[in-house]
Amino acid sequence: PALAEGVVEIAEDEVEEALDENLLPQDFVTWGDMLHWILAVSKARSAFVLDSDGFVVANLGVEPSNGFEGIGAELSYALEQLGRIDPQSGLVISTDMAFKGWAIYAFNIRVAETVRLTVGIVSDWSLDSGIKDLIYGTTTLYLSKMV
Repeated sequence: PALAEGVVEIAEDEVEEALDENLLPQDFVTWGDMLHWILAVSKARSAFVLDSDGFVVANLGVEPSNGFEGIGAELSYALEQLGRIDPQSGLVISTDMAFKGWAIYAFNIRVAETVRLTVGIVSDWSLDSGIKDLIYGTTTLYLSKMV
């Protein structure tokens, strides 16, 4: 599929470079540790964590023009609406949206029966699928330990 105007995709060699730089974490102790790692791996402008109600739990990086709270509320609502496409499947796992000049990748993690967290990454490009898989897998593993 074509990318939106002004959005570029990270090249495969950049994915390998990120992995070669030993960016795999030993452990996340704080939200900051996790977000710092996400920014290092993705080379994105910002990353944030939302609670089940769309409120910002933690954020790091350049604040989006409508703020972390603004983007968090809209993203939380959008993910809820996307879940209506197939309610039988349950929680939307992830979404990747490209806009003119920037992109956002967000994914949901259920850390307890009634607790869901959403991790969002704002970047100048659509993230490579290998980077998305690495971030999703790693944060899923560590978030359940942090909460």
